[in-house]
Amino acid sequence: GDNTFRVTVIDSTSSPHANDTRASGTTGVGRGTLWFQVDPAGHPTGFRWKSNGNHFTNLPISIGRLIQDPP
Repeated sequence: GDNTFRVTVIDSTSSPHANDTRASGTTGVGRGTLWFQVDPAGHPTGFRWKSNGNHFTNLPISIGRLIQDPP
């Protein structure tokens, strides 16, 4: 109802996300949770790294997913 989506991501970053699998103070590939805010058309407009207590950062956002090439 608030145009917010919680998404599990796998990435490489020095800033851990919520529920991050990286040990504290380490970098590299890990899994964590991000929150995205979208406009009424479903386009992402903001994100936050941690729980619902944090504000959204509004920057240009591109989201994609891998798909398998057709045979």
